[in-house]
Amino acid sequence: MIEKLIIGIVVVLLYFDYQTLKQDNKTKKIYLMIAIPAGYMLYSYLSGRNLPNLDEVFQVIVGPIAEAITSWLQVK
Repeated sequence: MIEKLIIGIVVVLLYFDYQTLKQDNKTKKIYLMIAIPAGYMLYSYLSGRNLPNLDEVFQVIVGPIAEAITSWLQVK
């Protein structure tokens, strides 16, 4: 339970750090690319639900395209 509390505190600190990054658009975009998946994983971790992991989400999104490219590159 203590590790869940520590992770929650880290996310809150990152949120308040984000408030200082509002001026720089490039840093803001990079920060959001990291914070959104981290928030999703934190929610999954704290709620104890068996939500899909990020690799499963990417498999659903990119899987068919990757399989198509792999089939094109196979030597027969």
